[in-house]
Amino acid sequence: MRKTTKFGWNIVVYGKNYYAMRQVDGYTSIEDLVDRNDDIKDATNKLGNSNILVGDDEEGLIKFIKENCPYPQFTIINQGFMGYNIGAFGKVFSGLQQIEGDQKISEQVSEYETEETAKNLLQNKNVIVSSCLVSLMESIKTKYCYPTPQILEENVNDFNIVGYLGMFYAIKRGVDINLDEVEEESLKLIDDIYMARNLTDLKNLIE
Repeated sequence: MRKTTKFGWNIVVYGKNYYAMRQVDGYTSIEDLVDRNDDIKDATNKLGNSNILVGDDEEGLIKFIKENCPYPQFTIINQGFMGYNIGAFGKVFSGLQQIEGDQKISEQVSEYETEETAKNLLQNKNVIVSSCLVSLMESIKTKYCYPTPQILEENVNDFNIVGYLGMFYAIKRGVDINLDEVEEESLKLIDDIYMARNLTDLKNLIE
């Protein structure tokens, strides 16, 4: 039985229908509950479960899920994005600092939140919340990336490349410094450290 996963749902095809089941519910043996030749109405009636969606068109079923009931359980959809894990719950996306570990988002909000209600319930400055995944990732990239110093590349023209708080630093190998303990203005005075807002510009400085 072919299976795919979309927006927190497992989708299988059996007979002439497609069945979507929430990942949180685990495995369901559809073939034990319906017949191969059932139409949508018959299959839905036999299942008697609002958490199993039935359709005869896979793309149409996926579109319905995306627009109406995505990610019915909290799901990490991108791990290790510039120091953050990105999670989805319902129609809201969250950027979670990796250093903070499991923040138990599902115990604080539900899958029915909007961006506004999720922010109000979480009240956590270390969690970035947005109803748009693209906007969330752009915010992380331009404002919040690497909440703690993280080495991204080693020995680039005798420099180590470090990301920290939306900036990129090239630190001469052998220089011992804690970026989170030094003011940015002071770093500008150190000959063996370069900084830039993006990685390309930084590498141009040390060529």
